[in-house]
Amino acid sequence: MILKTLSKSNVKEVLEVLKEHEKTHFANLKKETGLPSSNLTRILKELVDTGLVENERELQGRMEISFYLLTEAGLESLNVYDFEKKIEKLIKK
Repeated sequence: MILKTLSKSNVKEVLEVLKEHEKTHFANLKKETGLPSSNLTRILKELVDTGLVENERELQGRMEISFYLLTEAGLESLNVYDFEKKIEKLIKK
């Protein structure tokens, strides 16, 4: 299931933005990825469900803000994309 998730459109971009930030909120992810809210919501839900991303909620004043951060598994999952590039280079030789 994890490889299926990682192969979906825009997942890599979301994971890379999360890697750049210790944790970030939805609006920042939306701004940095340029994804529509509906697509980003779907991707984040799937990443949280697979355990690659964690959703932390914090109270700021009266508002609850959701922050997203990579789990250790999420950070390691980025290696799949590097591995894919290596395999593609070997195939092209």
